[in-house]
Amino acid sequence: MSGHALDTLSNLTLESMHAGTPILALRHGIPSGSDVFAKLEFFSLTGSVKDRIVSCEMSKAISLGYRGMAIASTGNMATSTAAFSNIWGFPCQIFMPAGTATEKLRMVQSFGVTATLVDGDYEAAVVVARQYAKRYNYFFGGLSKYRFEGFKAIGHEIAALEFDNVVIPIGDGTTFVGTWMGAKERCGELGLPMPRFIGVRYGDEGVQAIAIDHPYDINQCNIAVEETGGAILTSTQTDLERARKTMYSNGIYAEDVACLTLGPILDGMCRGKTLCLITGTALKNNA
Repeated sequence: MSGHALDTLSNLTLESMHAGTPILALRHGIPSGSDVFAKLEFFSLTGSVKDRIVSCEMSKAISLGYRGMAIASTGNMATSTAAFSNIWGFPCQIFMPAGTATEKLRMVQSFGVTATLVDGDYEAAVVVARQYAKRYNYFFGGLSKYRFEGFKAIGHEIAALEFDNVVIPIGDGTTFVGTWMGAKERCGELGLPMPRFIGVRYGDEGVQAIAIDHPYDINQCNIAVEETGGAILTSTQTDLERARKTMYSNGIYAEDVACLTLGPILDGMCRGKTLCLITGTALKNNA
C-alpha cells in the first residue's frame, strides 16, 4: 500500500467510522408530491445508529481517565458498547431489563460480555447503571452530557441537502435531539432554512427498543418540534405493518422502529423532500 496508512480498529475515530452513511431514494409506494430518501445508519460497525454515541462517549471516557463505561440498554446500545469495549480494550458493564429477549442477550455475549439483568423496565436499568458508574468510577454512558455529540454529526451531514422534513424514531429521544442540534448548527453556518423535525413513537406493545414510557430527552424533543414546526406522532401495529411493507418494497431491510418513519409520509403529512433516518437493520428485529 502506498499514499496513506489505513486505520486499524484500535485507532477508529468517529469521523472515520461514520462519515457519510449512504442516502437512498425511495421510489415504490410513495405518495405523489413527495420525494423520500432514507439515510442508512446500519452501515456501521454493529449495524445501528448507536455506534455513533458509543464511539463518541467511550473515547471521551478513556480520555477522562475513567476505569470503564457502564450503560443501560434494551438492545442496540448494549451490542455496540460490547463491541467497542473489545476494540479499545476498555472495560464495560451493561445493565438490561430482566424481560430482554434472549437473542439480544446473545448478541452482547458474542463479544464476551455478560449483561446484568435488572428487575423492571429500562428506567430501572438506568438507575442501577448510574449507581454502578458512581461507585466504581465508570463513565455513565448513553445519558451523559456528551450524549448528543455523536448524533450531531448526522445533522451536519444532512444540512446542506435542504430537506423539507426529517423523520426520526423516538426511543429515549437522544438521536432526535442530537440530529436536530447538528442540523441547527450547520444550517446556521450555511444560512439555510431548517427542515421540520418529526418524531415517531410506537404506541402498542411489541417493539421494545422504542417503547420507552418516559423518554429521557422528551422535553428537548418538544423544543425541536416547536422550533421547526414539526410533530411527535404515535404509531400503531397497523401503521407498522404498512410502513414495513413499503420499506421492504424499496429494498431496505430496516428494523421496525425505523420502518415507522414512513408513517407520516404514507399519511400525506410530508410534502416535498423528506429524509427518513434508518437507525438499524431488520436483522435485529428479533435480537
